[in-house]
Amino acid sequence: MEKPFNWVLKNSKIFLNDNVVTGKSNLGGSGLFIRGDTTIDADTILLRIPPQCAINIHTILDFLEDTSRYTSAESIVRTIAIFKRTIRKFQADTILIQFVSETVLLIFYFCTLDILCNEKHEIPKLLKVYVREVLLVTETNDTVGKPDLFKMYYSQYSTVHVQELLVAHLTNLLVGQFGREAVNTERIRHIYSSVTSRTLEIPCEIERSCEDFTINTTLVPILDFLNHSMEPNCVFDVDRANNEIIVRSLSSISHKNDTELTIVYDNVFELTKFFFTYGFIPKPFNNRTFFNLSIDRTFDQEKTLFYKWFDINFTVQLAYNEQENCWFINDMTDTFKELLLPFMRHPKNVVSSRWEYDEYAFDTLTYFHASNNGLEPHNLNELRRYYQIVVRMQENGANDYITLEQVAWSLSSIEKYGRNIKRKVTKEEALDHLNDMTAEYHNHTLMCFLDWFSEYIIFRINELERAIEDTELICCELTILRDLSSKVQTEGNIFMSAIKMRRKVAFPGLPPPLLPAELESPDYLADHEVGYDRTDTELWSIIKEHARKYNDLLEDRASYSH
Repeated sequence: MEKPFNWVLKNSKIFLNDNVVTGKSNLGGSGLFIRGDTTIDADTILLRIPPQCAINIHTILDFLEDTSRYTSAESIVRTIAIFKRTIRKFQADTILIQFVSETVLLIFYFCTLDILCNEKHEIPKLLKVYVREVLLVTETNDTVGKPDLFKMYYSQYSTVHVQELLVAHLTNLLVGQFGREAVNTERIRHIYSSVTSRTLEIPCEIERSCEDFTINTTLVPILDFLNHSMEPNCVFDVDRANNEIIVRSLSSISHKNDTELTIVYDNVFELTKFFFTYGFIPKPFNNRTFFNLSIDRTFDQEKTLFYKWFDINFTVQLAYNEQENCWFINDMTDTFKELLLPFMRHPKNVVSSRWEYDEYAFDTLTYFHASNNGLEPHNLNELRRYYQIVVRMQENGANDYITLEQVAWSLSSIEKYGRNIKRKVTKEEALDHLNDMTAEYHNHTLMCFLDWFSEYIIFRINELERAIEDTELICCELTILRDLSSKVQTEGNIFMSAIKMRRKVAFPGLPPPLLPAELESPDYLADHEVGYDRTDTELWSIIKEHARKYNDLLEDRASYSH
């Protein structure tokens, strides 16, 4: 990328230290280096980029409307008209607008600019150089570039589905605007990957001398040649005096050979998110390294169904410990406690589960709806059909949670008089029961989870070992799982809470859930015959009796009034 690098320096007011050069990086692609036999002191300014050289959703529009960047008035009028017309199409797309972000807009803008170039429309030279000679030649190795592979082995991560959805809708929108022959899906994928991996979050003051600021997702020419390292030797910041973006050395740099300049891309490294964003795994691992192991939804249908009804993220977070040089289950979060809920043991029999699934939960929903809306007993067959199909659609759909009240799972408890009772509970109530368990029963619950998780590790290793192609993420996950499997087999400690150390970083969030299924309309659902037609009186009796098994729910039915 030496050609665009030199062009940008020559045609902008970017300052680059005389001892900094570009070259091929061992970390991947191109990088910036300090010349050999040169000494750079700590806190030396290596790079300074004026704010007008940064590329974000605001400055792109400024570039396009700058008449000095065109050869003729006709060119600017034509380019802006087409660009703005395409933006209006984007704003009218009901799917794309749901996922709109500065990054998505940057991807869309550059895909549009690439097509304008191909169609021989004039665009500002900086944008043309950036899309053609930077974005489209950036080396990428992520989920967008290999959709089939990652849909096969990482479909439990919503990022994979969102990326494919965005690529498909961006392609369709641009085809509708420019025609099929003008649009190349592979170029869209490449621009998507390049923009995602090269953007930085740059703080910007809302007002001068004000502590409040906003974050702009920005592509910064020259600075975005800096590669990531877990042990960086420089850092980027914003000069509040003039809003220039600067890069300065963290310590003195002196070496006989060229030394690559590196920055750190994040403070906490959750490896799946990092890979989905940047296309590589950051190494070496340290105490800020995590792996969100989202469970394959096909492994255990019963647990998947349980977590759906209780809106629980089906992810086991793993944490690396630098001192122990191995991975642990992060059991120090509230989300881990939620994962333990289906493994709770019965108070009278630790071999048995405390949970029972109600396959006729739709009868309870029908009863609530009917009794709250004066339908007793009126039009119940249609209403029951509606709830029966809605429940089954959401249970069997690809979504990660159910948009109905939790009425499918009942929890066994022991009354003070020794009587065993079952009641349907909320997630919060279930957590209260978990927290109230004795240490002995809690340990039984933990061991049941660990037995299940050990089976999952074996299942997942077998799946990944059959992968049609190795990627850095697959290799990384296999290494982690084999490490955990070895510890389980030798009965070594696998939980992070047992390590007597104080962590200095916050735990990263879990991956977003898979998208909820859209509810179909009652009119459509009523057309499906499910074989439950009875007289209204007979059906009302059945439904009412079913719902009354769980008297604790009858007080909570107001939400079903319409």
